[in-house]
Amino acid sequence: MLPAHLQELLTASVDGEISSAERRMVDKLLRESDEARQFHTRVEADANRLRQLNPTVPADDFSKTILGIIAERGVRPTPLPTPRRHVTKPTRSSPWIPTAVAACLVIGISLGSYFIFNKKPGTKLDEQVAAPVVPVVPKEQPKTSPKTNTDLAKNLPTPEVKSTLPVMMPEEIVNNTPPVVEPELLPQPRVQGADTVIAIPAFPEPEPFQTVKVRLSLLLPLQELDQPYPKQKLLDELKHDEVVRIDLFCRDSVRGVELFQAALKAKGHQLHVDATALDRVKKKVRGEFMLYTESMTAEEIAQLLEKLGSDDKKLETKKAGEGLFDKFMLAPFLPDDLKELAKLLGIPASEVKLPKKVSGLIDPRKSLENITAQQLVQSLPKSGSRNSEKSTLITPYGVANFNANTSKEMKSFLDKRGDRKPNTLPMMLVLRPIG
Repeated sequence: MLPAHLQELLTASVDGEISSAERRMVDKLLRESDEARQFHTRVEADANRLRQLNPTVPADDFSKTILGIIAERGVRPTPLPTPRRHVTKPTRSSPWIPTAVAACLVIGISLGSYFIFNKKPGTKLDEQVAAPVVPVVPKEQPKTSPKTNTDLAKNLPTPEVKSTLPVMMPEEIVNNTPPVVEPELLPQPRVQGADTVIAIPAFPEPEPFQTVKVRLSLLLPLQELDQPYPKQKLLDELKHDEVVRIDLFCRDSVRGVELFQAALKAKGHQLHVDATALDRVKKKVRGEFMLYTESMTAEEIAQLLEKLGSDDKKLETKKAGEGLFDKFMLAPFLPDDLKELAKLLGIPASEVKLPKKVSGLIDPRKSLENITAQQLVQSLPKSGSRNSEKSTLITPYGVANFNANTSKEMKSFLDKRGDRKPNTLPMMLVLRPIG
């Protein structure tokens, strides 16, 4: 079962409410998951049925009828439950907490008062507070001083507290010179050079932006190819690749193969139906089939799809649900697709893209002497040439036990393959059942 987010994504894609990135995700999901395709088809069918419903207008007495039924049955509205009220009880604090806080405050105040007012004199703190400040001696002493400098030095008190200020020695006091304070040595200014500058290295110049073109898968309804825009869009996309891959979703792949056979035979194609594929068609075994041809141009491929879509639209118009084909997806041909195609054909990948047939017309500007007989023979049209035949190969797709080397029809198709005609495109069309 699909996850819920994938179901929502597919439902939004049906309503057209997704972005381009989500559109790519939906395309990949539809290409890889059968369950996703079934869910997408079911949702799209439901949406179409809802759009086709006729609006119903109620009668004029509709409201009176409803009110009469309510009065007759005595229906009363169910009372809503009363909301429960959550009563929060006030938290009560313990009675001893204020007492403990007050006691702590009293003890703190008492201890502080004791240390402040009952301090004994003569302590070291008093000595430090009462220590005299070292006097600063002026440069010139008065000549009328009765005492000598030596006596002044002897009478100076010795401080016990260490100070950060420079203390004058007795010899300096005698010489009447102030203390010499050596200036702080500052580092020499550094000369900045190219090799000493520390900075973030310069970022290299950014490269100019390059524009990258991204191709997305083209998803179109087959029944709308008769309109101008889808048809022109299809032709433009077909000319982008050397090999074309188309995934066509249908309700019955066996019936779809039969319709393709009839349409290709009408266009003169020789069909090479593999024995395994033919047996599955006869037994009505549901599964996937591949149609491969190299004999159609882009315009012929568009005309073939338009014809099938037009016929299918007529069936759907006559009776709803009779239409067979749904949407088709034209995806860019990737290297993995080339490897898968080469494996299905049983040939190397390099041989899938055969060169186009070069026109063998003779250049009229050259003289006849320069034209050899071999060139003249090659330029003449050959009746019954194998390159003039249009051929298409039909094989089962996604079958594990299928071996291309043992298929006689595959060998016959490859033997009659020849060179590609000008402007032709190899086309790999996969029929995928849904629902």
